[in-house]
Amino acid sequence: MTPTPINEYHTLDALLVLGGEDQTYRPRSNTAKMIYGAVTMRRNEPLPIILSGLHSALFPDSPVVESKEMRDYLLEKGIPRNALFAEAQSMDTVGNFYHSQKYLALFGARRIGVVTDDYHMERALWAGKKVLGHSPTLIPVTTGVDGTTLRDASERISLYALRVGMRNIAPGDHAAINEYLARPHASARMGQIIRTFRGNALLKRLRNS
Repeated sequence: MTPTPINEYHTLDALLVLGGEDQTYRPRSNTAKMIYGAVTMRRNEPLPIILSGLHSALFPDSPVVESKEMRDYLLEKGIPRNALFAEAQSMDTVGNFYHSQKYLALFGARRIGVVTDDYHMERALWAGKKVLGHSPTLIPVTTGVDGTTLRDASERISLYALRVGMRNIAPGDHAAINEYLARPHASARMGQIIRTFRGNALLKRLRNS
């Protein structure tokens, strides 16, 4: 998984920014802002930015709409509204790609730059190839934080669950992917596991306090 050099970003048809970023520092949104400015200046036309995500399946009751928060942030930073598209249905990585297709299709986008955290690249690449039928361009955001046991375990388990759950689905088979997303799958189960883990950890701290 070799990310694309920054001097090749001008060849992109669109940016796809996955939700779930740090809401204090906004590293994914700021990376998209930087690329937008560089590409727009070089080729004198706006680069469409698709912001993808309702909220994580780990937190199904969250009132936050991640894509709209990213959109509002980028509007404040001077990105024009007609370059921003908020996809607000997806709750996992497969859903990010699947539900963003309608926006990508508007621009005939084939070369898609996917902005996500560095530790999430492998799962994003796998999901992108499965949904799109070809590999997206990876634009990793350096988190600057060493991996945690829970996060790294979550990534490994989620990727494994995707590979098992979608093993009989051909790349680009959108009907089968839609059916997969409509039923409880990896992200929902992972959310239950992590919420249970966190709840047990909290109870343990309370008992020991």
